[in-house]
Amino acid sequence: MYEVRASRYGDEDLLMEFLLSLPKETLKHWHPFGKTFNLEDFVKLFQQSLDFKIICLDNGKIVSFGHLTECNEGISLGIVSLEKRKGYGGEVMKRLLNIARHLGYFQIVLTVYKDNEEAIKFFTEWDFVIDGDCSAEEYHMVRN
Repeated sequence: MYEVRASRYGDEDLLMEFLLSLPKETLKHWHPFGKTFNLEDFVKLFQQSLDFKIICLDNGKIVSFGHLTECNEGISLGIVSLEKRKGYGGEVMKRLLNIARHLGYFQIVLTVYKDNEEAIKFFTEWDFVIDGDCSAEEYHMVRN
């Protein structure tokens, strides 16, 4: 059985273990710091940031991680899961959407690589639509 909850102080080691276990292909498509991905910087941000972070644990290990971050357009969302099609990402998505709604955000944005068909399908299933290009490589998606 898995548990979905807000991340908290002390989860850093679990998060590092999760991030190190992600396939390189997943990391290629997920870039919380732009084109470079530095695990140490990410864990520092995880510890210090006031953004909303949700984790899904299965047998005491993180299997999905999601976050909401305030941005110029309102609030942005990101999710990454260790295993696809197990429901972990969906559970994290439900929690993040509830938080955003309670905070008064009804438009949520994200970027996704154009060649990441799995992620595009996942976000489309959650009523996100492609709203244009962010770059030659990425779509801008929005959910109202």
